[in-house]
Amino acid sequence: MSDGMYNFKLSEAALDDLLSKGQYAEYNNQMRRENFKKNEFAAHLDEDDTHYLMTLSGALNHNTFYIFKSILTRISDNTNKSLEIDCSQLLSINSTGLSEFLKLARCFSKKMTLFHVNQSILAILDMSGLLKIINIAPAETEIH
Repeated sequence: MSDGMYNFKLSEAALDDLLSKGQYAEYNNQMRRENFKKNEFAAHLDEDDTHYLMTLSGALNHNTFYIFKSILTRISDNTNKSLEIDCSQLLSINSTGLSEFLKLARCFSKKMTLFHVNQSILAILDMSGLLKIINIAPAETEIH
């Protein structure tokens, strides 16, 4: 997959920018910075002519969803491709992350598949009802 490669990670400068805009006024800056360090998240996106491959790592939550949302914005215009998401390094997800998964599922319909989902995230997806609309590949399935 060499047609396009994108890495997304919220830098300290970007965090400072978000904090200066008062987007999380209910917390003081020091607590937000400490929370951010505990909840690091990264996403990597490859694409070719027929599909996207996204790799997620860390915690997808209200502190880190901006990174994931930047990818969603990038790929939501071209939903003719399939989307494969490698969750082998995704450590946790909260309701904000689930909401972003739901948006992706709506965009990609049946063409979105999650791979290597750990048991705790699988349980959250099940309890939320997202397993009814998101494809989960069997554990031994290779990513294309």
